[in-house]
Amino acid sequence: MKKISRNRKAALVLSVMSAICFVVAFSDAPKTFAKYAIGASGTMTTEVAKPLLVIEVTSPSSTLDPENSIDIDFSVKNFSSSSSTSEVSLEYYLSFSNALSNLPVTYSLKNNDSNETIALDSNNKTSVATSLPISQTTHHYTLTVAWDQNGDKPSSLANLTDTLVITADVKQSFRSGS
Repeated sequence: MKKISRNRKAALVLSVMSAICFVVAFSDAPKTFAKYAIGASGTMTTEVAKPLLVIEVTSPSSTLDPENSIDIDFSVKNFSSSSSTSEVSLEYYLSFSNALSNLPVTYSLKNNDSNETIALDSNNKTSVATSLPISQTTHHYTLTVAWDQNGDKPSSLANLTDTLVITADVKQSFRSGS
């Protein structure tokens, strides 16, 4: 009889120990027995390099009409008049449009620094990106706006006005120098 009692006692102890292990394993108790507690707090700041692109346009002295084109001089530069310079090198594409699209005009772009004509695609956008290094740089251009010679010249267009839109699509350049 003693043997059965010992087995029961051992089974009871084993069951109680298993229950305690089960409760401890699935409770918050293991977290309280950690030897070291590590905590961290604080703030962090960072600075991002500033891109800067400025387009300065000189208003033409005349107005566009079906018989005469106009030249608009403008410059693209990577610094402002307050001597703040772009902190990253940039690449940009230029595109041209008239805001209301109510006049049949064409565009021709000339790089005044190299005296070369720059090709425009069918959307009046430059097809090759132009690079600006991190040092202060200015690119000078002349945009010639002319009445489309293939377009109509009805008198109904005589007193219409429109606004020229010059857009620069800019991205950071990862090329070195230049």
